[in-house]
Amino acid sequence: MRISRRTFVSTLQGAAFASLAGRVATAQPRPVLNVSALTLVSGASLTMAANASASAFCEVEISEGKRGIAAAKWALLANESQIDSRPSLDSAQERPGPRKYNATVILEPANVSVGLALIQEPRNQLPGRGAGRGAGATVDPRVMAGNARFVVDPASQPGSFLVMLPSDSTVELRIWPGGDTSARPVHTSKFDKVAQGAQKIPWNLQRDSGGRAPGGRYTAVIVCTPQGPGFLPINLISYFAVLP
Repeated sequence: MRISRRTFVSTLQGAAFASLAGRVATAQPRPVLNVSALTLVSGASLTMAANASASAFCEVEISEGKRGIAAAKWALLANESQIDSRPSLDSAQERPGPRKYNATVILEPANVSVGLALIQEPRNQLPGRGAGRGAGATVDPRVMAGNARFVVDPASQPGSFLVMLPSDSTVELRIWPGGDTSARPVHTSKFDKVAQGAQKIPWNLQRDSGGRAPGGRYTAVIVCTPQGPGFLPINLISYFAVLP
């Protein structure tokens, strides 16, 4: 009997995560990332993509104040991205436009590294369909999520995040220790007029206050603001490790 690829992959994932579920049941507490003050545009579509360094469970909830707006849950295989799309991002405000949203991310197991991409298009358009994009400049959420992970993880030396830009852009990088971004970041950098295409956004593992960042887990938020009409900001989240 011939087995379709979809059936084979589904069976493989089921077996992999049955094993994973048994392992994480006795593992250390799962990390919860609280990423605040993301700028998203209500009324525009939203595609969320996730990519992990190992087999993992990942849940994401987007909220505005105390109101949940969008959520996604994935069973991820190592280095394979998955996506969740919706045609319009809601808001408590009647008029569409830029709003401040929060993202809560839950991961299992605790030692997994993950990259997340939050990509928007104008109303009723989903990424990859050409809305607001120049020729050859389509953004792939799956690729963006994988590239959001720090290139060397766990990091013992300077490295970078890789971004795919649909046009020349301003890119802002902020990094916090642990998973809570409500405190002051240990590093902030801004890059103006970054050229369209694949570009590296570096971090030398140094704190802005001086000295090397100590070992542990870090959360990075990368906001890419493309120039030109029809483009919306791209928000990337990376959770990764730095060695002592």
